[in-house]
Amino acid sequence: NQHPEREYYITGHSLGGGVAKLVKLAIKIPQRARLQVVTFAAPGVHHAAHVLMHQMDSEKIRDLHAKMTDESVSLVAVRPSNDIIS
Repeated sequence: NQHPEREYYITGHSLGGGVAKLVKLAIKIPQRARLQVVTFAAPGVHHAAHVLMHQMDSEKIRDLHAKMTDESVSLVAVRPSNDIIS
């Protein structure tokens, strides 16, 4: 990799924000690179995964919650006050 310390951003609104959160949990990036997620009016990963994958067993849900509470996950969730979806 030519830029091992590169910063990456994934953004999304509403369900797209939920997808951004799931992508963050699913991909692997170089050790020194940073991947940040910025979401707008997004559901939690549990709800997004349920909507997108229709069924999830309780073990997978626990794994998602554990990954989201990991300190290495950089996530900013924005809830605009005038967004009709929020």
